[in-house]
Amino acid sequence: MRFSGRTQQVWDILVEQDRFTSAIEIHRMLSSRGENVGLITVYRSLHALAGAGHVDVLLGPDGHHRYRHCSPAAHHHLLCRECHRAVEIYDSPPGLQDLGFVDDSVRITLVGICDECTAS
Repeated sequence: MRFSGRTQQVWDILVEQDRFTSAIEIHRMLSSRGENVGLITVYRSLHALAGAGHVDVLLGPDGHHRYRHCSPAAHHHLLCRECHRAVEIYDSPPGLQDLGFVDDSVRITLVGICDECTAS
């Protein structure tokens, strides 16, 4: 997928990650690559990507909005509270259909600690 200018740079960072990443972290990654991009520009790019449905946004356990390139298919997340790594889950929550609901837009995020963070 191709975007214009700075949005492409933000997109490239998101595609490299397997975790939810804050705008500040993305800004730092771009700066460490020698890119002269403002934090407001990063936020604008993230807002555009989220509005177009290219990224998921959630309020992390630390209170910061975090962004992740995700599948466009309906899914849920397992989120590590320590490293913010995320795993997509495509099955509906157990019992949802028994209650007469169809899972068409609900997103559930389960927060815990991943095996890598538990081991360290």
